[in-house]
Amino acid sequence: MQTDILCKYGVYKFLGCEIPNYKELGLQEDKVYQVKKDGEFIKKMYESIIGKKVPVYLRNPFIGYPVGEIENTHLFDGIITHSIKLKSAKTIDDIKKDMLVFSAPLFSVSCKVESGNYMGVGYDLVMTNPEIHSVALVEKVREAVKFPD
Repeated sequence: MQTDILCKYGVYKFLGCEIPNYKELGLQEDKVYQVKKDGEFIKKMYESIIGKKVPVYLRNPFIGYPVGEIENTHLFDGIITHSIKLKSAKTIDDIKKDMLVFSAPLFSVSCKVESGNYMGVGYDLVMTNPEIHSVALVEKVREAVKFPD
């Protein structure tokens, strides 16, 4: 499959309940928080997959079996790109039929409460210590907050 963006730096919106240990951090379950993933975070995420076989799933990594694995992973200017080696042609047909075109990494992470401004965008939390476990092919992926021009 073609090269795709796996993860990039930016400020992302997360519900409190999507943040690890949100209760211990004193966050509200249904409030939206701005979460920073900076260049150092992306570099550590990239390092977490070097030399590993990272499985790829259709839609949900908790249901089904891997349909392939990521390969040709590169880090450039705060962006991780990769391609996917699929196990069968049937998988390619399923993807084309269902239009599953985005890669969404499943990773473990720590968060710390820290507010500030990252490239003109305010944030409430900072993600640290990422480790990718798998990738899901999905129809829509979370987008970073756009930076001002």
